[in-house]
Amino acid sequence: MYQLQSRSLCFRQTFRWAFTLVELLVVIAIIAILIGLLVPAVQKVRESANRIECSNNLKQLGIAMHNYHGDRNGLPIDDNFGVLPGTFYTSILPYVEQQNNSPSAAAPVKIYLCPSRRTTNVGPRDDYGAGHHPDWWFEFFPYSGWYSVLGGPYVSDHNGGMNSNFNGVRLTDITGADGTSNTLLLSHKGLAPLYYKGGSPPADNNPTFTTDVTWFSGSGWEHHRNPTLAFAKDSNDIVNMQELIGSPHTGAIPCLFCDGSVRSLSYTVDPLVIARLWAWNDGQVVPSDPGQ
Repeated sequence: MYQLQSRSLCFRQTFRWAFTLVELLVVIAIIAILIGLLVPAVQKVRESANRIECSNNLKQLGIAMHNYHGDRNGLPIDDNFGVLPGTFYTSILPYVEQQNNSPSAAAPVKIYLCPSRRTTNVGPRDDYGAGHHPDWWFEFFPYSGWYSVLGGPYVSDHNGGMNSNFNGVRLTDITGADGTSNTLLLSHKGLAPLYYKGGSPPADNNPTFTTDVTWFSGSGWEHHRNPTLAFAKDSNDIVNMQELIGSPHTGAIPCLFCDGSVRSLSYTVDPLVIARLWAWNDGQVVPSDPGQ
């Protein structure tokens, strides 16, 4: 009897169920395929959420500048070189619930940053910028006398010098063919992914102009970009990315217009149309669908 029971136990132990190596490899392969299918979907959902948050940031910045306009009868004047204290970012601090935030404190402001690029861990930086005055490229293109809203208080004398006699733009100034719904106020400053965390190189146009410092300092190109060039998606392969209007978003770039609306414009918009969109006083009609 004992021998029979012993043999029976041995029999049961000999035929226990288990995965073979081939079966295990098949399961691993299936899991890898499922992950491969899932990751792009998750990334797409994340980018969609980031785009919505980014557009909301621009919307809030637009509301802040409109409130500033209501109190001061003019939109902020952004200074590149130091004639005026601070940037348009410092001007609107009280209107984005950051009245206690100052250059001396230099705390990061979440809505100043594009969520598809970086978080407040990078410190008091900014991701949104405006076009310089198209007039600054008048020698190469027919942009003489065209000025952008946040291009700065400097007017070219067309002899290699600048005069600081440019006053803040009032919404009532933007009339006629331009109109607030056809004039850009703010978009993204171009930045290569390599420099999202800092260390962006100076502008090729002038090595003394910094391109990504803080929301309260910097000069020249810190949050301004060339308004006469096509929009570009952030890329490490574009050598002058830091001089372009560009963003990390796919397909189109969210833009804030002077009427407070946020609309996305395609990266294929013609550069001449872009210059017209930045200029508030060019008096030229912009096509009804500029590559949106």
